[in-house]
Amino acid sequence: MGSWYERETLTILNPRGEAVRARVRYLLRGLEPGGEEEIEIPPERVAQLNVWERAPRPEGGRRAPPLHVIGDYSVRVDATAPVVAQTTRRARWSGYSSVIGARSTMGVPQRGAGHDLWYYPGGAIVDRGILPRPTEAVHPLSQCDNTWNLLFVNNPHAREEAQATISFHRPDGSSSRAHPLAIQPRHSDLRCLHAKPWLGEHTRVGEPFALTVSGDRPIVPEVTCAEFEMWSQVMPGAMSAVNLYPGPLQDERTWWLGIGRAGGADEENVEWAQTYHLFNPGAEEVNLRLSFLGLPEKEIPTHDVRVPAGAVAMAESTDIEGLPLGRPFAARADGDGPFCAQVFVRAFTRGLRHTRAMYSIMGLPMTLGA
Repeated sequence: MGSWYERETLTILNPRGEAVRARVRYLLRGLEPGGEEEIEIPPERVAQLNVWERAPRPEGGRRAPPLHVIGDYSVRVDATAPVVAQTTRRARWSGYSSVIGARSTMGVPQRGAGHDLWYYPGGAIVDRGILPRPTEAVHPLSQCDNTWNLLFVNNPHAREEAQATISFHRPDGSSSRAHPLAIQPRHSDLRCLHAKPWLGEHTRVGEPFALTVSGDRPIVPEVTCAEFEMWSQVMPGAMSAVNLYPGPLQDERTWWLGIGRAGGADEENVEWAQTYHLFNPGAEEVNLRLSFLGLPEKEIPTHDVRVPAGAVAMAESTDIEGLPLGRPFAARADGDGPFCAQVFVRAFTRGLRHTRAMYSIMGLPMTLGA
């Protein structure tokens, strides 16, 4: 895997009419202390930091050579005024300029005491039958015959350990709970949900699952997914990442799920597929309706889904009647009770099974009003 590398870009927007100073801290999983730097962002401008080129000094003003940010790390941004932060990671082969896989996530604002409860509707381990089967001795990060599901849980506290509990929810409403995870201050914990010991006990190939992640203090979880080219066991041809949705739910009954496509046109060799993940963490059943908007047809295609209490449901665009092939549409989900929604979008080359591109977004809850 020495020829495989990833580069991450951190962008910070200053929407104000005055300059803002930001302290950027890089907290590395395998190195103490982390690194830090201060930047100034002009009014109404974006600062772009190519993280692989940065040379932050050791955090706390310690006298040591500048750090090279590499491997697993998290980033904390503290600014003198409100800012918006985003990261984009691109994967490449050495010697080749084309991007093989990419993912992007928005930063999580740490307002007040932060959050200690989070929801993730989009768990799915897909085996497309392309790559060789792994052996028991293979590390989970090399078990690439199926979709990666990587859960990162960050503890942003500077001094105190956090205890995180992960619950897994299935389509029938049953659930299981993993042993609590102890996360050191300003560190993250990584779990491969697609491989043992999690696979089999908490997750299953071909069955959707949802997550509830809770902590005894504020934590920040994220899920990264990847799918692999048919000719490589180490290079994801498609990547996605999403921050979890903060709970508890209030009255999130309408969700915006973005714009996408389904299927393809005869003159193009690209096919699109969307998968909608709907999680009901409550104690009562929720009845949902997916609506597909922005089409010239008079009748709006819809798809009804029943989600039992504590359950997750998954709807695929290929199973929804009335969606046009190769034309963009907008998706919305409405329920008679609070729920959480997420969408995955994948692109395929016609006639081939492996995913060529993938992204995921957590739905945006909306109050449409009367």
